[in-house]
Amino acid sequence: MDNKVEMGVLKLFPTLVYQIDASELIESSLKILDKVSWTNKENNASTSKYILRSNKKLVSKFNDKINLCLDTLGYEMPFKMTTSWWTKTAPGDVVIRHNHSNCVWSAVFYPYEDASALVIENTDRPMIDIAFKCSDPQYMPYGTAHINPKKGCILVFPSHLYHWTLKNTSNKYRYSLAMNFMPHGNVYHGDSSYNFQ
Repeated sequence: MDNKVEMGVLKLFPTLVYQIDASELIESSLKILDKVSWTNKENNASTSKYILRSNKKLVSKFNDKINLCLDTLGYEMPFKMTTSWWTKTAPGDVVIRHNHSNCVWSAVFYPYEDASALVIENTDRPMIDIAFKCSDPQYMPYGTAHINPKKGCILVFPSHLYHWTLKNTSNKYRYSLAMNFMPHGNVYHGDSSYNFQ
């Protein structure tokens, strides 16, 4: 008798995190960083949460990058940037755990090497929670994943996911450009509609 069992794994409803090369946007982004004023509070950030607003060409390039990856989902309308700000993490500091409730997709752009890992957490735990040993985020039903960004990389992820950084172990400030995105246009859902400008 043959005891061989065929087994396949269907990865249903994955949490999508996109990695996009945008190294061609480093120089123009850093020109804006040179002029930033800072909050000097926890999760030190630029005082403006619309830091890119005056640079429509750069905003358009980021929008194009985001829409290119989100095209895999076949959204009925494009997405556009709503807010943007620089973060500045001192040596030994972290960006604390948080999520963004004012948008659909969030993104972080890394203009420098050796950025601290971004940790993304999926908290969809079942009612009966039994410990497991798997550490591969492509198979884990929930938990955290560490992503080590490369210079010039944009990470794009659903805004409701909690995220934070590991400690900045370098002797330099860690800079990143954070952005949020919303649909642009009319959304029809059942008997409701919304017009996102």
